[in-house]
Amino acid sequence: IGEVKVHPAVLKSLGKGMQDSFKPEDRPDLDRIENLLERFETETELDRNDVFYAVFRLIIKSKDEDITLAKIADMMEVLLYLVLNGGLDQDE
Repeated sequence: IGEVKVHPAVLKSLGKGMQDSFKPEDRPDLDRIENLLERFETETELDRNDVFYAVFRLIIKSKDEDITLAKIADMMEVLLYLVLNGGLDQDE
């Protein structure tokens, strides 16, 4: 299995402990997460740390034991949609 290069900002957001656990097939989800984080920072007043905090709070509340990068990206996408379309106050 080849090594996956991950954008440093994504690694910082996901935490150092996870950087060795990515596989080549994770690349599309990692790219999607990075693109969503960039959109949050350019299109909203939220920064990537706020977004990750919110997403991980949702994960904890859901008690889902099978969390994948795709599910994290899906949650980010819903959160971005809600923030951009007035369905969620950025202070929430």
